[in-house]
Parts: sequence; structure tokens; C-alpha cells
Amino acid sequence: MRTEEPSTDADAAPFEWRGLFVSAQRFAQACVDNYSVRDAPFFFLHAGASVELAVKAALCKASPVLLLEGGNRFKDVSLLRLAGLRPTRQRDEQVFTVGFESAIRRLQLLYGDGVLGVGPDGLAALKAARDVTAHGGQVSESTGDALFRVLVTLGTIQNALAQRLDSTPEEFWGAAWPTVEKALRQRQDDIKQQLAVSYAAARKRFAERTRDLDEEAIDRLLEQAGDRVNPSKNVMPRQCPVCSGKGLSVERPEQRVANRRSGTTVIHGWMATNFTCPVCHLTLESEALVNAAPDFEAWESADEHDLLEIWQEDMAALDSHDTEDFT
Repeated sequence: MRTEEPSTDADAAPFEWRGLFVSAQRFAQACVDNYSVRDAPFFFLHAGASVELAVKAALCKASPVLLLEGGNRFKDVSLLRLAGLRPTRQRDEQVFTVGFESAIRRLQLLYGDGVLGVGPDGLAALKAARDVTAHGGQVSESTGDALFRVLVTLGTIQNALAQRLDSTPEEFWGAAWPTVEKALRQRQDDIKQQLAVSYAAARKRFAERTRDLDEEAIDRLLEQAGDRVNPSKNVMPRQCPVCSGKGLSVERPEQRVANRRSGTTVIHGWMATNFTCPVCHLTLESEALVNAAPDFEAWESADEHDLLEIWQEDMAALDSHDTEDFT
């Protein structure tokens, strides 16, 4: 019996990563062109659309199949078409792609939680601004500060993804790049200033606490304080960059990609998302502060410390919580 072989055809694939990337670029540039409180609804909607399209472009570049919607809307025809195969029985059916949040989780699963360059707070703020606009919320009451925060998040994400999409920030933003660069520089300056103040205050507290102690007594104080630090699941010790005492950080599993002469290597580890020191009371409340903090080791390798099995357990727990739509 004669069977018909499935054909491979570029035209059979409904999405192409460069097209998604260009769309993300247009939406992002439109955001900057309309950066004003008066145009907040337009700005927020286009910022969300730009991020979603760029994330989907990165997924599509890795493999178009990664755009496949899961759950009840999964279709075998969509799977074939996203794989670049033309089904033997032609059907004019819409191909549904993965949603905003699921696309981000899928990209993070592929490249690590730091792939977008922003933490959960930044993503949540961007999504909330987009959602409240889409559902008819009081966007007219938005402030310039809210607009600025979303612009910083948008710029950070697109700059992080540009390298994965064969581009640079300058090429992606075009004429809008000077505005975005200034916003990112101002945000970085704000973070550095906040850290400088926090470090200075912590140094002052530590100096006052140890004013009458010699070096041996200070070492004993730090050791005793460290003994009282109780790690728990996903809360692990980190050394304080101010007093050298032992503090605690909530951490999450993260993969990092290292480019070496022998090729690309994936490194497994944990990323701190905050930090609190019980001795000098230095507090880094966010991942943005942790990432920028001087002399602070925010990331710990699982490979170097023979902890890969524990890392895999943490990642398995993360997978089971965040990837329901894969099945």
C-alpha cells in the first residue's frame, strides 16, 4: 500500500523567529515614542506585547515547537506545523501559541531564571500594568514613576534578549536607544546610591557595636552570631559584604551559560534573591540590589561543591510547580 510521506516546507511553519523579533522591536520603539502619562494605556499595552513577542522569538529561534500551547488547546496539527511539517490532511486551523506567563517560564526553564535580566517583581509590575490596561482599569491615574519602572523593565529585558536574537541593544532600539540607555543608567545610579547608603549605615552600626572590642573578640562575636543562623529549605548562608558575618539569603535554582573555547557550557547553581545580616543588619531586599551589591557572592555553583543532586531536586520541584502547561 502506498503511503504519503509528510513534507517539510518552510511555508508550513506558521511562525518564524525573525518576524516575531521585528514585531517586538516595533512595539518597543512605539513605547518610547509615546512615553508620557497621557499615553499610559498605549505604553503599557505595547510594552507587554513587545516582551511577549521577544520571548516567543527567543523560544522560536531555539525551536518553533516551543511555542506550542499546552492544555486543552493542544493540537497535533499545530505540533506538525510548528515543527515545519505539512500535514497530509490539510486543515485551515488556527495555531495557538503559549501565553505570556507560560512563555516566560518556558524560556527560564531553557536558559535559567536570569535570562531576562529582571526579577519576579519587575515582571509582575509589567504584567500588572499590561493587564489593568487590557481589562479597562484606571490607567489614567498612572504616574510618571510607574511609567519609568516599566520602561526600565522593558529595556532590561529587550537588552538581555538581544544577544540571543542576533542583535544588539543599539540595533534593537534604533533612534530610541539614547532614551532607553539614559533610563537604564538612571535606574542603575539609583540602585548604586541605595546600596552606598545601606553599606554606610551598616558599617556605622557594626563600628558602634564593636567599638570596645579587640580583634579576637570581634571574631568571636561573628562566630557566635553565625552559629545562631539557621538555614532551611531554599534559605542558605551568605557572607556579609560589610562585616564578614554570616547572614541568610532566600535562593532559587538557576542555570548559567558560559562561553568557553571548548564551546558553550551550562553551569548549575543557586541565585540569592535577597540578604539579611544579623550582625550589622545590612538588608538587601531585592534581586536587583543583590546583583549590584559590591563584594557580595550572590550566585553559588552546585557543580563546584558536589551539590548537583540537591540542585536537581530543587529544579524538579520548580518544574512540577511551573510547567503544568507542558503536558
